[in-house]
Amino acid sequence: MMNTNDPMYKLFLCFVLDTINELPNEQLMLIQSMNLKKVFQSEEEGWKEIIKSSLKLSDTIEIAIQDLWLKNSKIAFEKEIKFSPSEFASFFIENYYQEGSKIDVWENEEEIEIAKKNILNSYLRE
Repeated sequence: MMNTNDPMYKLFLCFVLDTINELPNEQLMLIQSMNLKKVFQSEEEGWKEIIKSSLKLSDTIEIAIQDLWLKNSKIAFEKEIKFSPSEFASFFIENYYQEGSKIDVWENEEEIEIAKKNILNSYLRE
């Protein structure tokens, strides 16, 4: 589990929020103004790619984040529970670092394709 005061935790939170289109512009602009490439001595260009590389996140992490956000949002809506993007981001990170976590583990290619289709359909509904 990451320490919630750790700057990497805060950047991972921003990564998750940006992935679900919930990162406030002020935070995005602040992150983009940081020289993360130099700080992390990264070859990557974009801030999300730098964080992804630094945390050794998978190529499918954004799919996992978006898919879980859609599923949890639907459950919260059906149960009339408030579930903020910030709560989701914290929940995601906490579960991501649990021992034996399968939060970004896909049993087969079909699971990834189903998740991608669900994500695409959610954008089409908006």
